Amino acid sequence: MPMRRGPALWTAAVVSALLVAAGLGGRLTPARAESSTLGSYSMTASAPGYEFSEDEPASQAHPEGQGAVPWTTTLLANGGIGYGLATVAWPGSYGGNAGNLLLVATPSQVPGANQPVPDAVHQVEVQAAPTLQYPIRAEADARSKSDASFNNAPGTNLTAHADDQRVLADAALQSVNQQGTATFGNISSHSESTLTNNVGGALATSVVHDVNYAGGVIKIKSVTSTATAHTDGAKADATGATVVQGMEIAGQKAYVDETGVHIGQQGQPANATADQIAAQALGGAGVQTYTSRPQSHVDGSSADFTAGSLILMWIPPNNPSKNVFIMTLGGARVSVAGAPGTDIASASETPVPEIAAPTDIGGTAAIPGTPAVPGSADLGTSAPVTGGGATPSVRLPSERPVLASTFAGIDWGWILLGLAIVVLMGLASRRVREDLVDRGAAAACPLEKRQ
Repeated sequence: MPMRRGPALWTAAVVSALLVAAGLGGRLTPARAESSTLGSYSMTASAPGYEFSEDEPASQAHPEGQGAVPWTTTLLANGGIGYGLATVAWPGSYGGNAGNLLLVATPSQVPGANQPVPDAVHQVEVQAAPTLQYPIRAEADARSKSDASFNNAPGTNLTAHADDQRVLADAALQSVNQQGTATFGNISSHSESTLTNNVGGALATSVVHDVNYAGGVIKIKSVTSTATAHTDGAKADATGATVVQGMEIAGQKAYVDETGVHIGQQGQPANATADQIAAQALGGAGVQTYTSRPQSHVDGSSADFTAGSLILMWIPPNNPSKNVFIMTLGGARVSVAGAPGTDIASASETPVPEIAAPTDIGGTAAIPGTPAVPGSADLGTSAPVTGGGATPSVRLPSERPVLASTFAGIDWGWILLGLAIVVLMGLASRRVREDLVDRGAAAACPLEKRQ
């Protein structure tokens, strides 16, 4: 007669149940990171010193000429993409890389002859290509050339750096003369795209000193334009300002507010005589002034911002060709976007440093709608900015993020649960064996002949 194993089976089942409960009571899932990592991201920044264009109605293409002096731009994106450019009057990607474009576009075979291009012809193309490349630039790429510089022209210094965490571009010019239209003092431009501690940031800023436009009809001590943005994959924000300092029109003090350019000092009664003098000077010289409002858009983890601009248009008198000269001051712009990756345990991370916005250097007159920047010295054109307060500090990343974590072992709860499952499976298989073998042995086969 087979042995009954009921008490032993119940004892083992109870033990297994306790093991299962202990396993479920333990931590069955890996530790989650306090903040999700950036799985995909893109940060761009661009800072023109000043932008210009020249055109006339009879031109075959419009505008006849345009550019930015100087110009910096940066891009940082997942996949190891990092690109920085510092240049002067950049003609665009096609014009700036005409030599490389020639090598790519030239056929390898003689058209219609099914013969390869002669080596002599190809050699001429190879020798000519570098001369067609736009030379005034410092261009860095994280995947090929991480650092670049240009200082071959007097008074011009261009630098760029790019790696998979930080891209920088800087340009500095001295004493610029814009073809009889305007003269400038020192001009600087800086663009930066960074990634650290799961935060992507972008910064663009430019400063233009001592503007003299349309033969001195308009003079400006300085124009500072700043734009910043950052994203952590869950939310983003952006801000900035364009600040005009020391502006004069026909020798009369002027300022900028949300409605445009005005003669006099903000907060003081208008001077009808000064306003008339300035209006006559502008009209006689064919100069018009405009302002553009800042543009900001935030949508979840994406944001972009373009700072306001001061726009000066000049149609010189006694101008048979009716040439139009347009100069834009300000307009720094940034854009960031991010999306979280897998939420896994990560190493400890250092906090993101606070980097203050550029300091003010005098009395201010802000482009309408921009945050206020504190003034430190009255240059005769100080204009309080609506909204009050100082430009907020901007969080910009500076260190390498943790994008993944290493294997940290199996949690003890999973181990106990696995043991419990093994015990239960063993007991179940033993009970099945007893039913088939032990109890089956006592049963009579119906086909056997009864004795």
